[in-house]
Amino acid sequence: MLTHIAVSTLATEADWATLKSTLGAGRENFLLASVLNDLKAAGALGAVFESAYIDRDFSAAYSAFYSTVFQPYLKYCSRLHFFNVDVTDVSAAGDAEAISRTLEEHDEHYLGYIVLRPLAHAPISSTVLSATHLRGSPNQEVAVRSSFQVHALGATLNVEGAPLTQQDTRIGACAQATIWTAARHFHNRHSGAWYSIPDITEAALKPTDSALTR
Repeated sequence: MLTHIAVSTLATEADWATLKSTLGAGRENFLLASVLNDLKAAGALGAVFESAYIDRDFSAAYSAFYSTVFQPYLKYCSRLHFFNVDVTDVSAAGDAEAISRTLEEHDEHYLGYIVLRPLAHAPISSTVLSATHLRGSPNQEVAVRSSFQVHALGATLNVEGAPLTQQDTRIGACAQATIWTAARHFHNRHSGAWYSIPDITEAALKPTDSALTR
């Protein structure tokens, strides 16, 4: 088993309470708690946790802002993958190749991922959750969605959903987070440009008309 990954079983209330406590998903992180509750309702039974994950979005924010402040911030994120089956067999895999193969065997049970950045005030860098599994009833449909290929530990996992990020008030407003969501969907489904939050903020500051900029 690789040292930078861990596997969690989510079969009981105690398991979920431990996960939420470990991730700090309390009142101060309402969005994270809400996403975890959605995954629980969707039948998540197992999670694979990657530590020391390099996230492209947070790397952009780190370069633009967090590397310049007096308080030191870590540049590494973590990523959690959720499945609606038990995935303890991943922890039993002996080497990297076996882990990759075992993960891909669970592809049809993949519910999506959450990337957590080292920011207590805004922990969710990005998340894509299965639109099919998260709908409240057969009469509900998430119309704006696309298929995401997720590369994890040598495996390729697939999830169809819509991207979401959490507003980081230190580098942008709610408008930037909303634009990011729309732009990332167009990037994934229609091969549009890839924009980070700092990219969107910079673009907003370029117009000379102050009203247009706002």
